[in-house]
Amino acid sequence: HLDLLIIWKRKMKTATIETLEEGETIFGSPTNGKFFVRWREDGDEVGGSFFNTLEEAETHVREYQQLNG
Repeated sequence: HLDLLIIWKRKMKTATIETLEEGETIFGSPTNGKFFVRWREDGDEVGGSFFNTLEEAETHVREYQQLNG
């Protein structure tokens, strides 16, 4: 008799939006946008994206937090 237990763990998805200064670099490279969004899952940074407007950044944060969550 074999029992299969599947545990579904939801990841806690968070993001921060940083406003970049003119000429600021990230990881030593110039940026492509004024706003930098850092994506995290369960506290671990998993990526990031650059956006030209705050509205774009906020939209992508909402979409990220809803994706698979």
